[in-house]
Amino acid sequence: RQSHTVDFTGWKARRPAPAMKALLADIATSAQGSSHDDYRAPPPPKKLATGFSRIWLLLARLVAAFAAISAFWLLAPDRERPIKVAVAAADPSGKALAEYLLVNLSSLRPVQEGKVQLLGADAKDRPDLHFQTDATKAHGKADLVLTNGKNGAILWSKEFERGPRTVADLQQGMAFTAGRVLGCAIEGLHSNGEPLRAQTLKLYLTGCSQYAEANDETRLSVIPVLEQVVKDATAFDAAWAKLLLAESNAVAEDDTRDRADLRRYIAQARELKPAMAEATLAEVTLLPTNPFGEALRLLEKAKESDPENPAVLGYRSHALSNVGRMTEAIADAKEAARLDPTSPDALNNYVLILAYSGRLDAARAELQRLERLWLGTERLKELQYAFRLRFGDPKEMLKSAEFTQANPRMQMYYRTRADPTEANIDRFMVFLQQLYRRRGLTVTDVVGHAQAYGELHRDDDLYRLIFRLPPSEDLSQLSGVIFRPSFRKFRHDPRFMNVAKRMGLVDYWTQSGNWPDF
Repeated sequence: RQSHTVDFTGWKARRPAPAMKALLADIATSAQGSSHDDYRAPPPPKKLATGFSRIWLLLARLVAAFAAISAFWLLAPDRERPIKVAVAAADPSGKALAEYLLVNLSSLRPVQEGKVQLLGADAKDRPDLHFQTDATKAHGKADLVLTNGKNGAILWSKEFERGPRTVADLQQGMAFTAGRVLGCAIEGLHSNGEPLRAQTLKLYLTGCSQYAEANDETRLSVIPVLEQVVKDATAFDAAWAKLLLAESNAVAEDDTRDRADLRRYIAQARELKPAMAEATLAEVTLLPTNPFGEALRLLEKAKESDPENPAVLGYRSHALSNVGRMTEAIADAKEAARLDPTSPDALNNYVLILAYSGRLDAARAELQRLERLWLGTERLKELQYAFRLRFGDPKEMLKSAEFTQANPRMQMYYRTRADPTEANIDRFMVFLQQLYRRRGLTVTDVVGHAQAYGELHRDDDLYRLIFRLPPSEDLSQLSGVIFRPSFRKFRHDPRFMNVAKRMGLVDYWTQSGNWPDF
C-alpha cells in the first residue's frame, strides 16, 4: 500500500491544482506498466456514521452557521433606522454620571441629525450599543464601558481619575471621551453598508480612541492597530482615513522615516475611494516645504470634496499660517473645532493658532477648558509643554520637570528667559555661536533657535545667522516660525523681504494675490 500527500497550498479551486496534475500523471505512468488482472477491488468502506449520527452532524453544522450569522446580526443595525445607544449606570453610584452623559451626548451632531437615538435607563427598546457608568471605585475613579447592546459583549472601556478636578470636570471629561468613542462606533457599525465583525470593531475602537489622545510619539503604536483593521476590513474607509493621518503625522515628525508606506497607503485608499480627502492630505505631507501654492491648491481641492472634514480644515489652517494669512488660519481652526468638538487634534490646533497669531488670552482660556477635559492624556501634556515653552511664565518653567530633564542648552534658554538682562542674553548668544562653530551651522539650527532670537529681541543676530546659510539650505522651513508675535519687529525690517523671497513666500504672494495679514 502507498500513500501520497497532495499539497493544495494556494489552490483557489478555479482550475486543477498543480499538485493534483502531477499526481494524476504519476498514476497514469504507473497504470501503463501494470496489469488489470492484478487489480483487486478494495473492501467496502466501513460506515462512519449511522443515520442518527449524520443528523447530529448536520445539526452541528447548522448551529455553527447560525452562530456566525448571529455574531454578524448582533452588530448589524438596520441602516434605515438610527443607531440606538443606551446610557445607564451599572450601579446606583454611577447614576449621576449616566444622567450627565445622556444630556451631553444629546448635543452631538449624529444625535441632532437623527443618526443616533439615545435611550435612558428606563427605555424599553433594545439598544445597539450600551454605555455603562460605574463610580464604585475608590480615590475618585470611575469607569465607562461600551458594550454590545444585544449580547452584552464589552467593546471598549476606560478608567477615569478625578485627581485635582472637580466632579463636574470628571463628568465633562467622561462625556467628551464618550462622544469621541461613539463617533468611532458609528463609523464601525455603518462601515460602507455593512458593520464590522465584532473583533474588528473592538480593535478599531481601541485604535480610534488611542489615536485621538496620543501624542506624536505614542501615535506610532496606533499605526499597526489600524493596519490590522484595514487588513480585516479592506473597504472600511474610516480606518483608511485614520491610517493615512497617523502615518502622515509620523512622516512629518521624522524626516528620516521611509515614505514608501505612506505612498502605498495613498494608492490603496485611492482605489477604494478616489476622492478621499485624507489621501490628499497625505500627498501634501509628501511635498517639500517651499511649494506653498501647490500645498494650498491641494488643500482647496480636499476642502471642495469634503468641506466639513475637520482634518482638512486643520491642515489648511496650518498651511495658511505658514504664508502669513493668520485671520483665515484662525477661522479654519475654529470651524474644525466646531465641527468636531471631541477632536483633540482640532482643539490643539485651535489653541496654538490663537497663540501664534497673538491672541494669547483667548488661547489660555481655551487651554484651561481643555485641561479639564483631557487630564492625564499624552496629548494634553504635549500641548501644555508647547504652550508653556513659548508663551508661559519662564520663572515657572524653572520649577518644572521639563527644566530638570532638559539638556544644558535648553536650561540656559530657560534661565535667560526668566532673567533677560543684556549680560545673560549676550552669554546665551555666545553659547549658541560656539555651538554653530563646533558642528557647523544648518537651517535646522536657524529654525530651531529662531524663537529664542525673536523673544530675546536679537533680530540683527538672527538676520546675520540667516545670511550665513549657504543657498543650498531650504529656508522655507522658517515659515512656521516667523509669523508669531515675537517676530513682529523682525517682519517690519527692510531685510525681511529678501528673506521672504529666498523662502519662496514672495513668489507665492505675488502669483496668488493673497498677501499676509501684517
